[in-house]
Amino acid sequence: MAQVLIRKLDESVVKRLKETAVLHGHSLEQEVRDILTQAAKPKPEERRALAERLQKLSKWTGGPDSTQMIREDRDSR
Repeated sequence: MAQVLIRKLDESVVKRLKETAVLHGHSLEQEVRDILTQAAKPKPEERRALAERLQKLSKWTGGPDSTQMIREDRDSR
């Protein structure tokens, strides 16, 4: 696991995080870990943008139209 050291964090922020951690029933470290984990998750708009980029990369433009081939095969029976 990686570690992160955050310097020059305002004392009021640390105090609030400690209070929130107590309300959630865990340590300050766990509270900060949960917050960072949630913040690092991709947002819906980021997921859509990635899906669109992948879709553009995976477009296949070669080969025959399989629809026509399926129809011809079905009609030959």
